[in-house]
Amino acid sequence: MSLSTSRMNRLAGVAILPIMLLAILVFSRSAQSEKELDLPTVGTIVVANLRAESLTFHDLARNRVTTLVLPGPPHEMLVLGSRLYVTLGRANIVAEVDPGGPGILRLLQLTGEPHGIAERGGALVVTLEKAAAVVTIDLATFTETSREPTGDTPHAVAVSPRGAFVTDSRDNAVRRLGDPPLIVATGELPEGIAIAGDRLVTADNLSGTLSVFGAETLASLGSIPVGAGPVRVVALDEQRVAVTTQGPPQFVVVDVDRLRVDEQVDVPARPDGICISPDGRHLAVASNAEASVRILATGSWRGAGSIPAGDGPGACLWLPAR
Repeated sequence: MSLSTSRMNRLAGVAILPIMLLAILVFSRSAQSEKELDLPTVGTIVVANLRAESLTFHDLARNRVTTLVLPGPPHEMLVLGSRLYVTLGRANIVAEVDPGGPGILRLLQLTGEPHGIAERGGALVVTLEKAAAVVTIDLATFTETSREPTGDTPHAVAVSPRGAFVTDSRDNAVRRLGDPPLIVATGELPEGIAIAGDRLVTADNLSGTLSVFGAETLASLGSIPVGAGPVRVVALDEQRVAVTTQGPPQFVVVDVDRLRVDEQVDVPARPDGICISPDGRHLAVASNAEASVRILATGSWRGAGSIPAGDGPGACLWLPAR
């Protein structure tokens, strides 16, 4: 090796050292920024376990878990005041639960597989997938007071001052209830529904999209690809929604005003339910495949721990501290 070649190699080695140190520093800072945050200690996370036919109540402040066995597989949940209402689809039951016990207070038989649930005017609105109908339930008497026909497989329901909206899942449509109803086409197999500001959004499972409409007129505003298998969508604020997709398993933040995906975060397999903490600082995602609930810090979307669930978790709620 010539003297000049040897000198050049030494100079190249010296030049590489600062680059290597910079790369190590950048990697170190990146790893530090992704360090797991502490598990929150405020409120109670309630998880509906489909295969276990139970609810699990995770009191984060006391680090205590309580299980309530149900007479059927729970699908969707709604909190009204001090009560929790749960649809038990294949058991054809709607259950009223005291989360403070926890304990079952009342059961209502509803033939037709109740699934979606919402509140409208102080009453419950529940979809019946096999009966192609939406029923209204009076809370005082816990009885059905009215029924309205829908399309094939009414799955999810959402209510706002602009009306009550239902996904006719196997008709690939969403409808605004009324006489007459207003019905528009969505992507394929709309499973989830949410209202963000003046936007109505459906999560279209087979299309891998969100369909966005003006909530006032149901005029189509666009379609947003979010990845394969979106199952659930919830509003984060008046402009953004959160979506869980099952292939690949991700938590996705979407700006429905600008029709764009803002964030994509990997989560455990078969993510389903999404629930937001009462203070808005955290968000939880239930994993149906791994019987766990992943917690993220809102905004940064960094991990903030996980908690166990029962077999087959689907929907979840985050209740305030009692």
